[in-house]
Amino acid sequence: MIEELVERLKVLGLSPYEAKAYATPLSVGEATAREVSDLSNIPRTKVYDVLKRLADKGFVEVQPGTPTL
Repeated sequence: MIEELVERLKVLGLSPYEAKAYATPLSVGEATAREVSDLSNIPRTKVYDVLKRLADKGFVEVQPGTPTL
């Protein structure tokens, strides 16, 4: 199911990491950046940049705090 969604999101123009990062919270609900990284196999060094790009595109909303959601 997730893999199919990721493939469809890539067809819409998202990068593979963006597609995985977007699909992860859809499947589990609200998630921290660390949870997105762990569940989607996106390196932690890249997950914040990926999530920022998704936020800039309007796909996700970032909730500041500790941890950032």
